[in-house]
Amino acid sequence: MTAIIMGSIAFSCLAFIGTLYSVLNFKEFSFEKFRDWLRFFSLLSVASLGTFSLSFSSMTLLQEFCNSDFTTVISRELQNGILSLRVASWLISTKALFAILRYTGCGSFINDDLSSNAEIYNHMLFTQYGIYIYSITALWYVTLHDMVNSVTISLSWALFFIADDWVIISGYLESFKGKILPAHLYRLTGFNIFISILMFNLLSDIMTFPWAFTGFVLMLYKTCNMLCIFEYYAKQELQNNRSS
Repeated sequence: MTAIIMGSIAFSCLAFIGTLYSVLNFKEFSFEKFRDWLRFFSLLSVASLGTFSLSFSSMTLLQEFCNSDFTTVISRELQNGILSLRVASWLISTKALFAILRYTGCGSFINDDLSSNAEIYNHMLFTQYGIYIYSITALWYVTLHDMVNSVTISLSWALFFIADDWVIISGYLESFKGKILPAHLYRLTGFNIFISILMFNLLSDIMTFPWAFTGFVLMLYKTCNMLCIFEYYAKQELQNNRSS
């Protein structure tokens, strides 16, 4: 297990260095606003923690298959919620890493000409990935320390269900150039609130300074994400009023 952890940390460090190099050499990236600094922090943290979650979940699964048969592993991981955590790690981390590659390449998650919603759209994705990746990393921590309980299982399944929806919703966001459907907004907001409640319940059991800081960062992500959504709808309402 130590070798797997060290290997995952090594991949995470490589992702951190690669993302840092890409951002610093990206001429259009500025640090004029607080949102720019939050975006910079989001890129580095999501890239490194996403890479860790992706590599750790994959390597530990291979180890499980080497030690036990397929049926035993699946049955055990369905019971303790680890299988749902693995799937969420693969879906969200892979999507996040490809999104970061696209952003550092062209400055936006939207491939076409930047619309008026592009900045809000980009910020929404940064904060949304932050919520998911931080939650997944916290779950792998408690799982590694055999602290699995009803809260961790509920959080794992919540991330599993929203992971598939998020892949679809982010695809819609890109296709519609940052316009979010009301049904998608309600679903994301509801799961964000539910995940945040479970996360703070989880952190209360392991409240050392690093995890207290993690809770603070998660709340910051959550607050910025909600403000971003409200800003988008305020602009959309203003545009509708002007057109009418």
